[in-house]
Amino acid sequence: MQPTTKIQPDSHDKRGDSTRFALIEAGLDLFGEFGFKGTTTRMLSDSASANISAIPYYFGSKKGLYLAVMEYIVERMQEHFVEVRVVMEKMQRSGPISRDQALDAMKMMIQSIAQLFVESDEPKAWVQLIMREQARPTDAFDIIYDGQMKYVQKIFSSLIAVCVYAHQDSDEVKLRCHALMGQILIFILSRESLLRHLNVRKLTDEHINLIYKILISHAEACLSITISDAGLKK
Repeated sequence: MQPTTKIQPDSHDKRGDSTRFALIEAGLDLFGEFGFKGTTTRMLSDSASANISAIPYYFGSKKGLYLAVMEYIVERMQEHFVEVRVVMEKMQRSGPISRDQALDAMKMMIQSIAQLFVESDEPKAWVQLIMREQARPTDAFDIIYDGQMKYVQKIFSSLIAVCVYAHQDSDEVKLRCHALMGQILIFILSRESLLRHLNVRKLTDEHINLIYKILISHAEACLSITISDAGLKK
Protein backbone atom coordinates (compact mmCIF):
# COMPACT_ATOMS: atom_id res chain seq x y z
CA MET A 1 0.00 0.00 0.00
CA GLN A 2 1.25 3.46 -0.89
CA PRO A 3 1.56 5.92 2.03
CA THR A 4 -0.92 8.75 2.17
CA THR A 5 0.01 12.32 1.42
CA LYS A 6 1.74 13.80 4.45
CA ILE A 7 -0.59 15.79 6.69
CA GLN A 8 0.41 19.36 7.35
CA PRO A 9 -0.47 19.93 11.03
CA ASP A 10 -0.59 23.71 10.90
CA SER A 11 -3.17 23.66 8.13
CA HIS A 12 -5.59 21.48 10.09
CA ASP A 13 -5.07 22.25 13.76
CA LYS A 14 -3.75 25.50 15.24
CA ARG A 15 -2.08 23.55 18.03
CA GLY A 16 0.16 22.06 15.42
CA ASP A 17 0.91 18.98 17.51
CA SER A 18 3.12 16.86 15.26
CA THR A 19 2.74 13.70 17.33
CA ARG A 20 -1.05 13.82 17.22
CA PHE A 21 -1.05 14.27 13.46
CA ALA A 22 1.59 11.59 12.97
CA LEU A 23 -0.75 9.16 14.75
CA ILE A 24 -3.70 10.21 12.57
CA GLU A 25 -1.52 9.73 9.51
CA ALA A 26 -0.51 6.28 10.75
CA GLY A 27 -4.18 5.48 11.37
CA LEU A 28 -5.13 6.44 7.83
CA ASP A 29 -2.66 3.91 6.44
CA LEU A 30 -2.93 1.08 8.96
CA PHE A 31 -6.66 1.06 9.70
CA GLY A 32 -7.30 1.15 5.96
CA GLU A 33 -4.96 -1.76 5.27
CA PHE A 34 -5.55 -4.00 8.30
CA GLY A 35 -8.88 -2.81 9.71
CA PHE A 36 -9.56 -1.72 13.27
CA LYS A 37 -9.09 -5.14 14.86
CA GLY A 38 -6.03 -6.00 12.81
CA THR A 39 -4.21 -2.79 13.73
CA THR A 40 -2.46 -2.76 17.09
CA THR A 41 -1.47 0.23 19.18
CA ARG A 42 2.14 -0.87 18.78
CA MET A 43 1.81 -0.78 14.99
CA LEU A 44 0.32 2.70 15.19
CA SER A 45 2.93 4.10 17.55
CA ASP A 46 5.81 2.56 15.59
CA SER A 47 4.49 3.95 12.31
CA ALA A 48 4.12 7.39 13.87
CA SER A 49 7.52 7.15 15.63
CA ALA A 50 5.67 7.93 18.84
CA ASN A 51 5.55 6.52 22.34
CA ILE A 52 2.72 4.01 22.72
CA SER A 53 1.35 6.10 25.61
CA ALA A 54 0.69 8.95 23.15
CA ILE A 55 -2.44 7.17 21.89
CA PRO A 56 -4.35 7.25 25.21
CA TYR A 57 -2.89 10.70 25.92
CA TYR A 58 -4.24 12.29 22.73
CA PHE A 59 -7.21 10.08 21.89
CA GLY A 60 -8.17 8.12 25.00
CA SER A 61 -7.85 4.76 23.25
CA LYS A 62 -7.27 3.05 19.91
CA LYS A 63 -10.97 3.53 19.15
CA GLY A 64 -10.61 7.23 19.93
CA LEU A 65 -7.83 7.45 17.36
CA TYR A 66 -9.95 5.53 14.85
CA LEU A 67 -12.79 8.01 15.28
CA ALA A 68 -10.35 10.91 15.01
CA VAL A 69 -9.15 9.53 11.68
CA MET A 70 -12.75 9.51 10.44
CA GLU A 71 -13.24 13.07 11.64
CA TYR A 72 -10.10 14.05 9.74
CA ILE A 73 -11.46 12.52 6.53
CA VAL A 74 -14.71 14.47 6.96
CA GLU A 75 -12.74 17.66 7.57
CA ARG A 76 -10.71 17.18 4.39
CA MET A 77 -13.85 16.50 2.36
CA GLN A 78 -15.57 19.57 3.76
CA GLU A 79 -12.56 21.70 2.89
CA HIS A 80 -12.70 20.47 -0.70
CA PHE A 81 -16.42 21.21 -1.08
CA VAL A 82 -16.43 24.68 0.48
CA GLU A 83 -16.84 26.43 -2.87
CA VAL A 84 -19.55 24.03 -4.02
CA ARG A 85 -21.41 24.49 -0.72
CA VAL A 86 -21.34 28.28 -1.11
CA VAL A 87 -22.67 28.11 -4.68
CA MET A 88 -25.41 25.64 -3.77
CA GLU A 89 -26.57 27.59 -0.72
CA LYS A 90 -26.72 30.78 -2.78
CA MET A 91 -28.76 28.98 -5.44
CA GLN A 92 -31.17 27.57 -2.86
CA ARG A 93 -31.74 31.00 -1.32
CA SER A 94 -32.73 32.39 -4.71
CA GLY A 95 -35.85 30.19 -4.85
CA PRO A 96 -36.94 27.39 -7.23
CA ILE A 97 -34.43 26.63 -9.97
CA SER A 98 -34.98 25.61 -13.59
CA ARG A 99 -34.01 22.26 -15.07
CA ASP A 100 -31.12 23.88 -16.95
CA GLN A 101 -29.83 25.42 -13.73
CA ALA A 102 -30.11 22.04 -12.00
CA LEU A 103 -28.16 20.34 -14.81
CA ASP A 104 -25.41 22.97 -14.65
CA ALA A 105 -25.18 22.59 -10.88
CA MET A 106 -25.07 18.81 -11.27
CA LYS A 107 -22.15 19.11 -13.68
CA MET A 108 -20.32 21.31 -11.19
CA MET A 109 -20.91 18.79 -8.40
CA ILE A 110 -19.74 15.88 -10.53
CA GLN A 111 -16.56 17.64 -11.57
CA SER A 112 -15.82 18.73 -8.00
CA ILE A 113 -16.20 15.19 -6.65
CA ALA A 114 -14.21 13.78 -9.56
CA GLN A 115 -11.38 16.26 -8.95
CA LEU A 116 -11.09 14.99 -5.40
CA PHE A 117 -11.29 11.26 -6.16
CA VAL A 118 -9.64 11.11 -9.58
CA GLU A 119 -6.83 13.66 -9.40
CA SER A 120 -5.74 13.29 -5.78
CA ASP A 121 -3.94 10.30 -4.27
CA GLU A 122 -4.94 11.10 -0.68
CA PRO A 123 -8.49 9.65 -0.93
CA LYS A 124 -7.06 6.17 -1.65
CA ALA A 125 -6.63 5.63 2.10
CA TRP A 126 -10.02 7.16 2.83
CA VAL A 127 -11.79 4.80 0.47
CA GLN A 128 -10.29 1.71 2.09
CA LEU A 129 -11.59 2.85 5.47
CA ILE A 130 -14.99 3.88 4.13
CA MET A 131 -15.45 0.60 2.26
CA ARG A 132 -14.71 -1.32 5.45
CA GLU A 133 -17.32 0.77 7.23
CA GLN A 134 -19.82 0.27 4.40
CA ALA A 135 -19.41 -3.50 4.78
CA ARG A 136 -19.62 -3.50 8.59
CA PRO A 137 -20.81 -0.13 9.91
CA THR A 138 -19.64 1.04 13.33
CA ASP A 139 -19.97 4.36 15.16
CA ALA A 140 -17.31 5.66 12.79
CA PHE A 141 -19.62 5.35 9.80
CA ASP A 142 -22.01 7.81 11.43
CA ILE A 143 -19.18 10.36 11.46
CA ILE A 144 -18.55 9.93 7.74
CA TYR A 145 -22.20 9.77 6.76
CA ASP A 146 -23.54 12.60 8.90
CA GLY A 147 -20.44 14.71 8.37
CA GLN A 148 -20.39 14.71 4.55
CA MET A 149 -22.13 11.89 2.68
CA LYS A 150 -25.60 12.94 3.82
CA TYR A 151 -25.04 16.48 2.58
CA VAL A 152 -23.81 15.35 -0.84
CA GLN A 153 -26.76 12.96 -1.18
CA LYS A 154 -29.18 15.74 -0.27
CA ILE A 155 -27.76 18.16 -2.85
CA PHE A 156 -27.55 15.51 -5.56
CA SER A 157 -31.11 14.39 -4.87
CA SER A 158 -32.49 17.92 -4.96
CA LEU A 159 -30.89 18.53 -8.36
CA ILE A 160 -31.93 15.15 -9.77
CA ALA A 161 -35.51 15.75 -8.61
CA VAL A 162 -35.67 18.93 -10.67
CA CYS A 163 -34.17 17.19 -13.71
CA VAL A 164 -36.52 14.20 -13.71
CA TYR A 165 -39.64 15.98 -12.43
CA ALA A 166 -39.87 13.81 -9.35
CA HIS A 167 -40.01 14.33 -5.59
CA GLN A 168 -36.65 14.67 -3.85
CA ASP A 169 -37.55 11.99 -1.30
CA SER A 170 -38.76 9.42 -3.84
CA ASP A 171 -36.97 6.08 -4.11
CA GLU A 172 -36.32 6.72 -7.81
CA VAL A 173 -34.43 9.93 -7.08
CA LYS A 174 -32.42 8.31 -4.30
CA LEU A 175 -31.44 5.39 -6.53
CA ARG A 176 -30.47 7.71 -9.39
CA CYS A 177 -28.36 9.65 -6.88
CA HIS A 178 -26.58 6.48 -5.77
CA ALA A 179 -25.93 5.43 -9.36
CA LEU A 180 -24.48 8.80 -10.36
CA MET A 181 -22.21 8.97 -7.31
CA GLY A 182 -21.11 5.38 -7.90
CA GLN A 183 -19.89 6.11 -11.42
CA ILE A 184 -17.48 8.66 -9.94
CA LEU A 185 -16.21 6.51 -7.08
CA ILE A 186 -15.43 3.58 -9.39
CA PHE A 187 -12.47 5.54 -10.74
CA ILE A 188 -10.74 5.29 -7.38
CA LEU A 189 -12.15 1.93 -6.26
CA SER A 190 -10.75 0.22 -9.36
CA ARG A 191 -8.02 2.63 -10.40
CA GLU A 192 -5.40 -0.09 -10.74
CA SER A 193 -7.49 -2.08 -13.22
CA LEU A 194 -8.15 1.13 -15.17
CA LEU A 195 -4.43 1.90 -15.40
CA ARG A 196 -3.73 -1.61 -16.65
CA HIS A 197 -6.54 -1.38 -19.18
CA LEU A 198 -5.11 1.93 -20.43
CA ASN A 199 -1.61 0.44 -20.28
CA VAL A 200 -0.25 3.41 -18.32
CA ARG A 201 1.25 3.90 -14.88
CA LYS A 202 -0.50 7.18 -14.16
CA LEU A 203 -3.48 9.08 -15.52
CA THR A 204 -2.49 11.99 -17.72
CA ASP A 205 -4.23 15.36 -17.86
CA GLU A 206 -5.82 14.19 -21.10
CA HIS A 207 -7.20 11.10 -19.36
CA ILE A 208 -8.55 13.17 -16.48
CA ASN A 209 -10.27 15.68 -18.75
CA LEU A 210 -11.80 12.82 -20.72
CA ILE A 211 -13.05 11.24 -17.50
CA TYR A 212 -14.81 14.51 -16.61
CA LYS A 213 -16.37 14.66 -20.06
CA ILE A 214 -17.59 11.06 -19.86
CA LEU A 215 -18.98 11.42 -16.35
CA ILE A 216 -20.95 14.51 -17.33
CA SER A 217 -22.26 12.92 -20.55
CA HIS A 218 -23.38 9.86 -18.56
CA ALA A 219 -25.17 12.11 -16.08
CA GLU A 220 -26.90 14.00 -18.88
CA ALA A 221 -28.02 10.71 -20.46
CA CYS A 222 -29.24 9.40 -17.11
CA LEU A 223 -31.25 12.58 -16.50
CA SER A 224 -32.58 13.02 -20.03
CA ILE A 225 -36.24 12.69 -19.23
CA THR A 226 -39.10 14.80 -20.51
CA ILE A 227 -42.19 15.96 -18.67
CA SER A 228 -44.30 13.53 -20.72
CA ASP A 229 -41.91 10.71 -19.80
CA ALA A 230 -42.48 11.57 -16.16
CA GLY A 231 -46.23 11.40 -16.64
CA LEU A 232 -46.70 15.05 -15.76
CA LYS A 233 -48.44 17.85 -17.60
CA LYS A 234 -46.68 21.00 -18.70
